[in-house]
Amino acid sequence: MKNDINDLQIKDNKFNFSHYPAFKFLLLLLFFIFIFSYFEVNIYYVVISIIVVILALAFKIKKAILYILIALASAILLLFRISLSNSPQIDFVMQDVPAVFIGKVEKIISEKDTFASIIARGNIKSAELSEIKNSNVMITISKKANEKIFFNIGNEIIADLKISPPQKKVLPNDFDGIFYAKYNEIQWFAKSNINKINIRNNSKNLLYYTKDINEKVSNQIDKLFYESYTPILKALIIGNKSELTEETKTTFSNTGTAHVLAVSGLHVGIISSIIILFLNAFENRKIKFAIFFVLILAYIAVTGFSPSVVRAGIMAVFVYFVYAMERRPNMLNILSLALMLMIFVDPLMIYTPSFQMSALSLLGITLLYPILNNNLQRIFFYPKSIIIKRIINSIAITLATSILVSPLVASYFKVYSIVSPLANLIIIPLFSLIMVFAIISLILSVIYFPIGSFYATSVDALLYLALKINEGANWIQIHIPFIDNYEIVISLLISSVIIYLFISNSSQKYIFRSVVSVVAIILIFVIVKNYENPSNVKIYPLKQVVIAEIPLSEDETYFYIADRKIINKPYPLNKVIEYLSIKKQNITVGITGPLGLATVQELQKNKKVNIQILGKRDQKSIEKLFKLNTDFAKYINLDTH
Repeated sequence: MKNDINDLQIKDNKFNFSHYPAFKFLLLLLFFIFIFSYFEVNIYYVVISIIVVILALAFKIKKAILYILIALASAILLLFRISLSNSPQIDFVMQDVPAVFIGKVEKIISEKDTFASIIARGNIKSAELSEIKNSNVMITISKKANEKIFFNIGNEIIADLKISPPQKKVLPNDFDGIFYAKYNEIQWFAKSNINKINIRNNSKNLLYYTKDINEKVSNQIDKLFYESYTPILKALIIGNKSELTEETKTTFSNTGTAHVLAVSGLHVGIISSIIILFLNAFENRKIKFAIFFVLILAYIAVTGFSPSVVRAGIMAVFVYFVYAMERRPNMLNILSLALMLMIFVDPLMIYTPSFQMSALSLLGITLLYPILNNNLQRIFFYPKSIIIKRIINSIAITLATSILVSPLVASYFKVYSIVSPLANLIIIPLFSLIMVFAIISLILSVIYFPIGSFYATSVDALLYLALKINEGANWIQIHIPFIDNYEIVISLLISSVIIYLFISNSSQKYIFRSVVSVVAIILIFVIVKNYENPSNVKIYPLKQVVIAEIPLSEDETYFYIADRKIINKPYPLNKVIEYLSIKKQNITVGITGPLGLATVQELQKNKKVNIQILGKRDQKSIEKLFKLNTDFAKYINLDTH
């Protein structure tokens, strides 16, 4: 195999679609999915589209038209399957609903002293909702400190619980249920007690046995490496992120390097390289492929069949299969086939951020890397030094990935890292080395522990260096104030500038475009910074209350808290207390009922707050004064089930 990442047929920066039928079909498929997602696709659409394709085949129409019709029929079929998926489409604030769940445990997320979290797949029966079949439910189980969850992955359970659909983030400090659900492919959230869950069938599936292997690897990591680094190494090697601290997650997120902590295509690529290195001892390519397939499948299983790892694994197997057949792999077609295979197996996957980000990063490397690398080499006059060539190569890969992925990350996570390209340029090679040495250390420790422990010291040293570099990048990132609130604009702007700069085919053009880009960026920042939202009043419709945040001046804010309904035993709302506590301004709170009163009284223990008890006449006056009479009343009177 050649060292090139792919064999894109690009000459003079021109892309020839005729060489990539699978990629062309994928684009058509996604286009039709986007168009028809605005319609309610039913079985009649499916039948008509299939009949049209059959007639087209019977009358032997042109291949180009047939190609389009098959893509259209495939898109309609996928949308119909999505419509059958029981994903809740809730656009109002919904209270928890009593229900009975029957299904299988898919994943045990965590187990703490007083609660545990699991993901299960099955059917939901409720008197208030129609029966919901084949849905993923995240269940938070309350328990006593000395109680242990008594079931395993693969067990069939029956549980009394209270369910609710994913709710969007309301308060700035809220948990974003919709994003979390999309990212983890969950349709419902639920609460239960350990005493209300019973095992119907103690069967064990493949995930149960892979979890056992995962735990053994985790224990070996604990023995080998420095205690402070084991959470990172567990996330890096086996995909266990449960032990990562919030500080670590935030630091890596701020620097745009969080992807190295989640097993993904990068990790599969490293594992594939290690396997291929050892397979050089074999002559027969078919035997090589068989061993490669088994080992990649084993790695996917150990990491818990993470969707991003499955996608990357399928692609790696496709590439190595083509190589085993002694043909040159076409990476863009292989990527397109792998993505379509994943979509047809699970159509809902196209809506998950993890799928979108991994697909765009692979697409960026496959599609943009050759152009960027070629032009960067040209700009630097085709250096002869291998080290400089490697640096340019790494820059091209980092840029190719970030151009497509960074706007999506900014959209989902509301963060854009200015230091990300440079940080990734250093962090990715370091973490690649860390992963290689960590795997070698784990393997050798099973054979003879002292040798494995020797390699573990090099892992600790490299990880210390990587973390210090990341901390430095994080310090730079948090001291750039203009990023907040403009993440998407900045990410789109910088991605456009990178493309504009690095498709330059000469050094002179590169210099000229650099000057133009700097001027354009300054002008856009001036315009964006001068833009102000005309409405300063913010409304937060929560389950129990509705809150209006009304800035009166730079030093004072008025909060209007209206209870949705009367509660006999009012209790303080912790999320509201947490949000009001971080406000530096003087706070006055107007309340209409017992929930608001209980919340503000609890808040007064740690913060000075002025309280106003509002009668109906006061409420109407405030709503009229701040133009809340329409929206606010709508939220309060909304059907909350």
